[in-house]
This record gives sequence, C-alpha cells and structure tokens, in this order.
Amino acid sequence: RRLYIGTIEGLAAFRRTNPGGGVPQWEYLGKFEETVTAEVRDVYPMEDGSVWVNGFTSGLFHIVSKDGGPVSPDKPHEVRLYDEDDGLVDGGSAVIELFDELYFGGLDTCYRFDEETGKFNPIPDFESVRGLGGQIYAIPYSKDTFILNLQGLASFVTKGDDGSYILDPTPFSAFRAQ
Repeated sequence: RRLYIGTIEGLAAFRRTNPGGGVPQWEYLGKFEETVTAEVRDVYPMEDGSVWVNGFTSGLFHIVSKDGGPVSPDKPHEVRLYDEDDGLVDGGSAVIELFDELYFGGLDTCYRFDEETGKFNPIPDFESVRGLGGQIYAIPYSKDTFILNLQGLASFVTKGDDGSYILDPTPFSAFRAQ
C-alpha cells in the first residue's frame, strides 16, 4: 500500500511497513521527478494502482506502473502528461469523483476522459458555469448531490434520470450567517 503526498515541490510516495511485527512505520520511497516539480494540487490513486496528479499550472499527469500494482518512484513506471493538445483548455485540472465516476474539473468546466481516444471532452451540462474564471472543485454533499466550488459561487449538482447533470448555481454570500 502507498501513500502519496502532494507538496509544493512535487509528488512524494511512502510505503507502510511493519518491521518485525513492531510499530508500523512509513518508509519514504522518493519523489516522482518526471512529473510535477512545482505545487501539486490533487492526487487521486486509482484501484488499478495508477495515480492522477494535478500540477497547479503544469497539466495533468497519469502515472502507471510498468509491472502492475501501485506506482512507486523506485520502480519502473510510465508518466503521461495531458494538456491542451488532449482537450484540456487550461494548464491543470482538479481530479474529482462525482456519482462514482471520475471527472476532471478545469477552469470553468468539467471534463470526462475518453480512454479510447486518450482525450478529454467537456461535459455540455456544465456550460452554465463557463466564464466565471474559477477552478472547479467538488465537495460531496449527499449520496446524489455534489457542490461544485467555483470562484464566489457554489453550484449544487444532481444527476437527472436521463443521465444529464442539473446545476443550481448559488452565490457563496447566500451561505453567510445572518
């Protein structure tokens, strides 16, 4: 098992060890030098052992182990950088999970990754939040509702019966205590 920590100097990995059955310890495995070398905003480990990493302005990285299992800087792995050429309109994207699916929140919109083409596609239902100039982050609210955190705006998101997304934008000022 691995623990990934995003720092202002990149992505680091640790492994939990239990030497001789004693007190568990965290062993530092190193940094992923070929990924984000500046501030890491999001780290999202996947069930298959790969990791998505968002650098503040450097794009979105996907790290995959060459021998299976969790990625580690001290073992063979591949790093793929996704950017504007892959459909992301801005330099970085937050990795978010909505409704048991993986999405990527960029400036003013959310994307879904198409594994067949290797491209990111904007989700049309999120067009109503375009132009706000803010990075999208998701906060779980309930089983079927998320709050998208935008610059000065919270947008409650629910999934419609037809699979579309319904956004209800609310200014943050509405949440202030009276």
